[in-house]
Amino acid sequence: MLTTLSPADAGAMTCSQLHGQRLVAEDTAQQIAHIAQGGRARFSQRPVLYSTARPDAERGAQARLSVVEAALLAQGCGPDGGRSGGS
Repeated sequence: MLTTLSPADAGAMTCSQLHGQRLVAEDTAQQIAHIAQGGRARFSQRPVLYSTARPDAERGAQARLSVVEAALLAQGCGPDGGRSGGS
């Protein structure tokens, strides 16, 4: 599960670091969805307490993604992790 990322911590990151954090959050959300869709061979292979942990994991991934997206926007970062506007 992803750790909490504060807006202050995100604001101290470079555009490149924020872009990397966005990729991690998106990948985590995809892994959660994959497991939820039966991505494991058998139900017994799913993580213990998955049914109760899934909502928390989804909220955590979305919260982190929201913080990262807000920081990317506030810093004027482009889609590739660099600053938009040529700087």
